[in-house]
Amino acid sequence: MLSSNAPLQRSSAAGAALSARELVIEIATNGSWRPVVRGVSLDLGKGQVTALVGETGSGKTMTALALVGLLPPAARRTSGRVFLGHEEVSTATAQAGARGRRISMIFQDPMTALNPVLTIGFQVTEPMRAHLGLDARAAQERARKLLEQLHMPDPTGVLARYPHELSGGMRQRALIAVALACDPEILLADEPTTALDVTIQAQILDLLREQVDQHGLAVLLVTHDLGVAAQVADRIEVMYGGAIVEEGSVEQVLRRPNHPYTRGLLACVPRVDARVRPLPTLPGNPHGVWTIDAGCRFAPRCADATATCASTEPPRTAVEGGHSSACWVYARPPAAAQ
Repeated sequence: MLSSNAPLQRSSAAGAALSARELVIEIATNGSWRPVVRGVSLDLGKGQVTALVGETGSGKTMTALALVGLLPPAARRTSGRVFLGHEEVSTATAQAGARGRRISMIFQDPMTALNPVLTIGFQVTEPMRAHLGLDARAAQERARKLLEQLHMPDPTGVLARYPHELSGGMRQRALIAVALACDPEILLADEPTTALDVTIQAQILDLLREQVDQHGLAVLLVTHDLGVAAQVADRIEVMYGGAIVEEGSVEQVLRRPNHPYTRGLLACVPRVDARVRPLPTLPGNPHGVWTIDAGCRFAPRCADATATCASTEPPRTAVEGGHSSACWVYARPPAAAQ
C-alpha cells in the first residue's frame, strides 16, 4: 500500500485496456485558449465500469472526447498521452484507426446522435461493413442478432425503421448497438441515460453491465449522477474544475469519501431512509474555477480551506489502497495543513 502522505505516481497501468496520462485540453474563448481539462490521468480496466462523475462543466465530456479523438473544432489537446493496452494512440491518425473497431462511444442524446434520414439497420451495419468487411446480408444478420442480445423488441422490424419511429429506450438500445457493432474493447458512454425515465434508465444501465460482464468490455461512464455510478460502476473518478480530485472503488468513494467536493456531492443526494430536510448546497459558482490562477480550485467553496489550499494546488495522494484524493486537509497528515 502506498504511504498516506506520498504523492501518487501514475504510469501506464499493466493490464489496463485504455490509459490516459496527463491530458490537457484547451478551448478557444474570447480570442485566447483556456484549459478545461488539466492533467487528467486514468485507467480503464478490462471487464470494469469506471464512472467519471462531476457537475456540468467539470470537463467530463471533453475528457471522453479526447480519448477517442473527437474533440470539437474549438478545442485542442495540448499535451498528454493515450494508450490502448501498451500501444500509444495519441495521434489523430492512430485514434481514427482505433475508433469504431477497438474503441466506440455512446453519445449523450440518441435522437441527435442517430441520423434521422437513415434506417436503424443502415446505421448499425455501416461500421460492420467499414471495419469488418461484411457484405450487406452478413451485416444485416449480425445486426439482428446484436439487437436480440440487447433485448430489443422485434429486432427485424426495428432494422427497417427510422429513429423517430422508436421510443427513447429503443433509440438508446439502437445507439448501443451501433457502438458495439464491431466488438470494441473499450466503450465510452456519455450520459447514456439522459432524458430517460427511471424505469428505462435502470434497463439501459443493466444492459451496459450485462455487456461488460459477458464480453469483458472496459467502460468509461460519464455521469453527474452518483446513483447511476453506484448502480453499475466498479470504480469512480470524481472530477472538478478540469481535474480528478478523488478516485477509488465504489465502496471507498461512496462510503468513505475523502475530498470535500465528493462529500458535498453525496450530501446533496436525496435519501428515502432519512428524515425530510433541506438539501445542503455548496456556496459559490462552479464556473468561477476558471478565474483561479493558483491553489486548489475548490478552495473558494470549501468550508475547510486553509492558507495552503489557496496558494498551492494539492497533488493526488493515496489515502488507502486504490483510493486517492487531492486535498491538503484530508489527504495529508495534520502537519501538512497550515
